[in-house]
Amino acid sequence: MRQRCWLELVKDYDYEILYHPGKANVVADALSRKERIKEVQMQDPKLVKTRARVSAGKASDFSVDEMGMLRFANRVCVPMDENIKREVMNESHTTPYLVHPGSKKMCQDLKAMFWWRGMKNDVAEFTKSAHFLPVQTNFSIDQYAKLYGRETVRLHGVPKSIASDRDSKFT
Repeated sequence: MRQRCWLELVKDYDYEILYHPGKANVVADALSRKERIKEVQMQDPKLVKTRARVSAGKASDFSVDEMGMLRFANRVCVPMDENIKREVMNESHTTPYLVHPGSKKMCQDLKAMFWWRGMKNDVAEFTKSAHFLPVQTNFSIDQYAKLYGRETVRLHGVPKSIASDRDSKFT
């Protein structure tokens, strides 16, 4: 009945329903990530034990929300799965609203919504990673481009954009 009312309302309008795949559909991505986190929570031995302690009423700082997600102080417990932790950190680090926050700011932002053992160390390692390559000062831009492709793209893939406050050389 409710859908019929809405259909009656919108039937006279010219509109288009668009599908937003992948990163463009942020809400769907967040929901699917929560589902993946919940699934992996069920496989993490320490979180399974914690969940049992919550059920027995012995883990006061932990709780299970209405979606079945284990939480610590109302923050999502991220399982000790490197892929999920990296995905959470990567999203926090590459958000279009920030300019690469340092480890302290990024850790504060993550702590508002997520929790896992060793988060501070993981974030510090994630934000402090750098690649140093030996180069000669007389390299041409073509040599820098080849080196960049051979080393950096090999490790991280092709970037969506490159921002530089320098000259045309990647410095």
